[in-house]
Amino acid sequence: DMDSKAASIEFKVPASTIRQHRREPTLNIRAGRSSYLNSNEESHFVSLLQLLPEYGFDVTKALALQLAAEYFESLEFTTQPGSKWLNSFVKRHSDDIIWKKQEKLERARAEAFTEQNRSGWFKTLKDVLIKHDLFDKPNQIFNADEYGFSDKTKGQWVIVNSSCRHAFESNGGTGKDYRTALICIAAGGQVLPPLLIYAGKHLINTWCRGGLEGAHYGVTKKGWINTYMYEYWLENLFIPSTSHLKRPLLLIIDDHASHISLKIVNLLKANQIICLMLPSHSTHALQPLDVVVFNSVKHDWSKLVKNHLREGNKSIKNSDFARLIKNLFIEIAAFSPTRIVSSFARAGVSPFDENAMCHKVANNTSIYPTTQSSSIHHVPTNILQPRLVCATPSMSSNSTTISCS
Repeated sequence: DMDSKAASIEFKVPASTIRQHRREPTLNIRAGRSSYLNSNEESHFVSLLQLLPEYGFDVTKALALQLAAEYFESLEFTTQPGSKWLNSFVKRHSDDIIWKKQEKLERARAEAFTEQNRSGWFKTLKDVLIKHDLFDKPNQIFNADEYGFSDKTKGQWVIVNSSCRHAFESNGGTGKDYRTALICIAAGGQVLPPLLIYAGKHLINTWCRGGLEGAHYGVTKKGWINTYMYEYWLENLFIPSTSHLKRPLLLIIDDHASHISLKIVNLLKANQIICLMLPSHSTHALQPLDVVVFNSVKHDWSKLVKNHLREGNKSIKNSDFARLIKNLFIEIAAFSPTRIVSSFARAGVSPFDENAMCHKVANNTSIYPTTQSSSIHHVPTNILQPRLVCATPSMSSNSTTISCS
């Protein structure tokens, strides 16, 4: 064998470099300029990109660059990663991640609830339930979604003179007042306190008065959910409210763009939460909240609004909303354990039923086994609610949030 000094002279390589390679034979040194991330940081980002398809997210170039930019920012890098960096990154880690061009679906299939979507969803769900031993653990299975509340009421059928051409509702709302609530239910029959979102720049304390115990409040420009508000909900409401439960948890959500960010993925990983995203154009059939609860809530809320307007109010003010939501939860029991458990059962989530919702499939001509109804043996305490303490509003460029937890 040649010693390091002799090898240095013959191959014109520094002797110290040769000795270093002898000490660390697996040393990974790439040619060219150094990368922005070290090997551990790159491995962590690869693991995030591998995790997202398991959750049902399509990791497009735009999404990968968004997550990379957030990752660079979290590491306090001033450099903005671009397409060239991303392509090089994927090439460096081709043993773990690759680009794959999506195959085209017919427009009718892409925009409809198909048997492929239905069976694919239940296969994914079944694999997750088996892998994480969640078949008989309904208290660890959750579904979250946003619901919009307006002051629009549903017209009723009334008897009028045969000569009357139109019947008008005297106490109907304008339909222009709109607020959002992020609702989360568990297959065991529980409901978490909601996150109520108003339209505006600043949150006013009176908007939180008389509300449901444990509810959280926030504002966005149009009163809709955004990524910041979803991150806030996950970190400050969902995770604390479920901290006493065994892990892992399964959280089922739709494919709204606000549901994905680097912070969200890290929170899910750190708290052992498996997040499954429903296929596009399928929530009406596969999402527990949509198949039972929200249908009932729509009618319950309409009655509440009618009564509110009959009391002489011309509209629903922001200062009325929290109180009305409390009535919806407590007095009307719109989110009762029976409704919630029925939602998960009808959607085929818990108890698991891979033949559920066959009748909802577009152009369905196949014959499927009849779904057997499941009896409900146990209905636990309904609301997972922490103590109510209103905190000072925290400011953000996009949202203002007050935590009432």
